[in-house]
Order: sequence, then C-alpha cells, then structure tokens
Amino acid sequence: MTMTDLNVPTFTARSEIMFLEELFEEIRTGRLRSPRFQRSFVWRPDDMVKLLDSVVKGYPIGSLLVWKPGERYQCKQSFGPFYQGEPGDDRADLSYVLDGQHRLATLFGTTHSSQVPVAEASPELWTIYYDLVKQAFTHAPRTGVRAYHLPLREMMGTTDFLRYCQRLLESQATDPDDDAKDGGARSGAVLVKRAEQLLKLFRTYRVPVVRINGGELSQAMEIFSRLNSSGRGMSVDQMVSA
Repeated sequence: MTMTDLNVPTFTARSEIMFLEELFEEIRTGRLRSPRFQRSFVWRPDDMVKLLDSVVKGYPIGSLLVWKPGERYQCKQSFGPFYQGEPGDDRADLSYVLDGQHRLATLFGTTHSSQVPVAEASPELWTIYYDLVKQAFTHAPRTGVRAYHLPLREMMGTTDFLRYCQRLLESQATDPDDDAKDGGARSGAVLVKRAEQLLKLFRTYRVPVVRINGGELSQAMEIFSRLNSSGRGMSVDQMVSA
C-alpha cells in the first residue's frame, strides 16, 4: 500500500488544557456555540450541583470536544440561559461544542447572568447558591436566602463579587447572634475568606479540551460517536475491588 492509498484526513485534532475562564470568554464573545442539532438541556438540579461540587473538590469532570469547521453551521441563539443571539454573517471564527454541552452550560450558566431573558430558561434551575456556612451548593436554601448564601452569578464578576462581600460583612456585623451559634464560624471575615477561596477554585480550575479543526460534519459526529461508545463503564464496586 502506498501513501496515496491512505485515507488522509481533512482535519486536524489537538488537545489542550484550558482554564474555565478561557472557555467562559469564548462563550461571552459568541465564539463558542451550541449547534442546532444538540439536544436541549435535560440535566436535573442534582446533576448540576454534583458537577459544581466536583470543581470545588478538584475532581476531573471529563474532557470537552469542540469543533471548528471553518464554515457556518446553524447554532442555537443561547448557551444554557445565556443569550448569544444570531452570529453575524462575517463571523468565521465559530466553534461548536460536540461533547460536554451540559457540563459547560451548567458551569457558565450558573455563574453568569444574561441581560436578555431566554424563554426556555427556568430562573430557578440556573440560580444556585453556595452556602458559606455549610460549604455546600444549593438551589433553594431551606431557611430562605441569607446573607451567607453566595449567588454564583455574582461570583465571577469583580464588581459584583466585591459588592457581595461588602453586603456580607455588613450583615454579619449587625447579626452577632449568628456568629455566636457556630463559635465564630459565621464571622464576616471567615465567610468572606471562604467566598474568596471558592472564587479562586473556579478561576484556577482547568479542563482538557479536544479541538477538531476542519473536516466534515459526518467526520466530527463519527469522532463524537466513537469517543462515547468505546470502552465499558466501571462500577464503584469494581473500582474498589481493583
């Protein structure tokens, strides 16, 4: 067999490790899109909370598969609850998420708010707090939203985060009983430090991204299919036994 007999690929693939904030910037600027053929968001609140908890604990959340075909494909006008709008006809830098849409939509959608409401986006689903006292994520705090419940959508923006920390310090200063209940665990300084640590964990968290450049849609979908069908799942008991 000669080299001319080989089926030379019309695309290139490379892997890289990216900070979440780098991916968030691609979504904010409309460069990273959800293709029209992707299914709608179907995760439950518990799924979203588990993913966020994995980030805080430093657990791997799997790789993302992103395709940059070099030509336009129909895409959704929103990424999770975040409205991106229709890209301009002159946009030639668009990439599409083939695998990892729910993970990326959760991470971005809960930490960013859109100025334009998206009809199919449920505010309750995308509004998640971090309980700085219990150090856990929650959609709906049982005792109602308190000052120590950090709204994730106010965490990534510098101005919003500073305002939240100021409100937190002021509220704790006027509610000394809360601090007494936990032996100082609810003091404003302690809670602000936890908020800062949470922000740092998100800003320094990195994920592996496989980028496909060029090629046809059929090739991109075959790569996606093979990545998701190869191998066999391993149960927790099997892992412990191994």
